[in-house]
Amino acid sequence: MLAVTRRSKIMEIMMEQGSARVAELSQQFQVTEETIRRDLEKLANDGYVQKTYGGAVLIAADQPERPFATRSTERMEEKRAIARLAVQFIEPEDVIVLDASTTALQIAKNLPAVEELVVV
Repeated sequence: MLAVTRRSKIMEIMMEQGSARVAELSQQFQVTEETIRRDLEKLANDGYVQKTYGGAVLIAADQPERPFATRSTERMEEKRAIARLAVQFIEPEDVIVLDASTTALQIAKNLPAVEELVVV
């Protein structure tokens, strides 16, 4: 099973139960506990779960959003790569919409000089 698929299934379990233990996930997915710990670390870094001793708990969706200044410094290489790819699709007379996300900020910083480009 691919790691991304396993993490998705872990998230399904977390959303259903609210928490999960490393040992149980290891048995369920037939992988080592270290593999599950890496999966939980990735999910924690992405802001979905909070690691605990022996497992993890789901972070409530109603928690306040992290400050923009904090988010704008996280995963910069990925955001820049997305921006570089996205701006390649912009053509003259396009209308694009950018939200207030930190990834959109990177896109805005990389906008090419395009004739009659409208940015909303």
